[in-house]
Amino acid sequence: QLIGPNMWRRHLGWFLRRSPGDWLLLVLFAMTLVSLVISPLLEQSLGAAIPLIGGLIAYALMARWPATSSRLGWSWRGLILAGASLSLLAPPGMLSPRHAAFRLVPIWNYLRGRLPDSFNENVVAGTLVVLAPFAVGRSLLGWRDGSRQGWAGWIGSLLASFGMLLVLVLTTSQGAYLATFV
Repeated sequence: QLIGPNMWRRHLGWFLRRSPGDWLLLVLFAMTLVSLVISPLLEQSLGAAIPLIGGLIAYALMARWPATSSRLGWSWRGLILAGASLSLLAPPGMLSPRHAAFRLVPIWNYLRGRLPDSFNENVVAGTLVVLAPFAVGRSLLGWRDGSRQGWAGWIGSLLASFGMLLVLVLTTSQGAYLATFV
């Protein structure tokens, strides 16, 4: 039977499974909705609440997702890719146009016009402090086998680590420096 209730249970049953953080997620989601209802500046509050709600949904999905070694590997690669992407996109939006980094990476001048003042240095630093350990950890693991994929993943994680740590330094966030040290 290809279509029917058993198909949904077999393929999406993991989504209906309970997780230990369900009540906490529900409380955070309710607090977010209450904050939106009582907010005098709804447009600004929505701008802050939408990423939070997206993060809560992503966490709920990840908490239920059945973990296999293959899926965990892809999640790890995705986190490294997210950190590397942020380290490429954040500097044009957070640094002053006269910063020396714009001479070193000319494409950032182009992105500067597309992303004017769109990134807060402390938010970028906080995000990179969370994402950088995945890339640094993969870099420290080395290339376990002699295959091309092992080498490519290791070199990619080294480049991502370097980029994330460089942007972390450029943010000049003292809290991020301390968190990185810890």
